[in-house]
Amino acid sequence: MPRFIAVVLLLLLSWPAFGASFPPAELLQELSQRLSKPAECQPHCATIQYLEIKAGAEQIQMQLEVYAGDQSAIPLPVKEGQWWPAEYRLDGDSNPVLMRDSQGILWILVSEGQHLLELSGPTSVRSQLDLPLPLSPARIKVISEEWVVNGLDENGVPEQQLQLIRKKQIEAGSGESLEPGVLPPLLEVTRILHFGIEWSVDTHIRRISPPGSPVTLNLALLPGEAVITSGLEVDSGSLQLRLPANQSELTFTSKITPVEQIILSASDDKRLSEKWQLDVDRFGILISKDCQSSITRIAQVHGYRHGLLGLVKR
Repeated sequence: MPRFIAVVLLLLLSWPAFGASFPPAELLQELSQRLSKPAECQPHCATIQYLEIKAGAEQIQMQLEVYAGDQSAIPLPVKEGQWWPAEYRLDGDSNPVLMRDSQGILWILVSEGQHLLELSGPTSVRSQLDLPLPLSPARIKVISEEWVVNGLDENGVPEQQLQLIRKKQIEAGSGESLEPGVLPPLLEVTRILHFGIEWSVDTHIRRISPPGSPVTLNLALLPGEAVITSGLEVDSGSLQLRLPANQSELTFTSKITPVEQIILSASDDKRLSEKWQLDVDRFGILISKDCQSSITRIAQVHGYRHGLLGLVKR
């Protein structure tokens, strides 16, 4: 036993000498690098897997399914001056950590793992709401009988921003006024029809209202019209037009199968102002007397002078 005590005392007395070199500097540096190393998921640790929006006449509710690979701050589809929630619940907790940045975007702090975030708040008297998507959800579903939604394709895949417009504001005969500074998107559609050996049409779409909100609409094609510009979606004789918030113009070209009669019908969409221009080459074109919708192709007339005739929707 005395020998054992002597060994212990010897170790204790010599401990500072051992401690002076342990842990070695290389190990301390490695530990420091491990502790300060960012998570492997950076900079994309957080995703919004699904967003469901229930938009009523006076209230909007959102449910977001969120996943974070590490503790993260997530930007929400909320912006000051458009729509701002009055209630927040993160996994049932009504007091989550929130922050508003200089751009008016709301952020929430979430821990690693799967989360359910619930937001709700009034719509006030607004007739149009622009909801930013700084972190774009993988899929969005909007449930509403009061609002028309722009910025989603048929599969629920979003663009950079969602736009909600009250249905009663785009229905014909609505007598309600819009609040100051809020205008629905307005577009000018100009079609130049070329009648020559081959028939074609160039369509130019121009945003008249200020940019900042996405536009989605179905633009009816002419009889026999086939869009040849790539990257555009056509379904059941209509072009599925999606104009992002920061895009002001779009042009596409189509071929037209020659027919005996082409009917130009103005769209009922109140957001559109339409123009038709006829580029006549070697063919006679008879315009109906009321100059509203009918163009009839007649027999070839040699020596017919080239001309450009415009029809404007009144």
